[in-house]
Amino acid sequence: MLDVSQVTEIGAKVAHDYLPPGSVVDVTSCEREGPDGEDIFKVLVVLRAEDLPRVTGEQYANVIYQLQVRLMAQGEDRFAVLSWATDEDLAREAAELAEEEAAERAEEADGDP
Repeated sequence: MLDVSQVTEIGAKVAHDYLPPGSVVDVTSCEREGPDGEDIFKVLVVLRAEDLPRVTGEQYANVIYQLQVRLMAQGEDRFAVLSWATDEDLAREAAELAEEEAAERAEEADGDP
């Protein structure tokens, strides 16, 4: 069985092989429990927002397919669930989380529950 860093490495290689050059910002993965209680990998591919129009459905499908094929070739039988985000999506999400945390800290400082 592969560890998370190996899955991330394979995911990054597949993404770079099948998506337009320069469009992949980052690839991360983690282990999760699937909907039926089975162990799965969640793989997140982060793309540059300005490159989204260059990515085709066929390219997305190739990444999904090739990731699973390459994991299986390494003896990995756990399924990989692939997610996509843009660098702008993640920046916006991080800003929203920071705002929520700041509001919670302010409430705690005021003594509000």
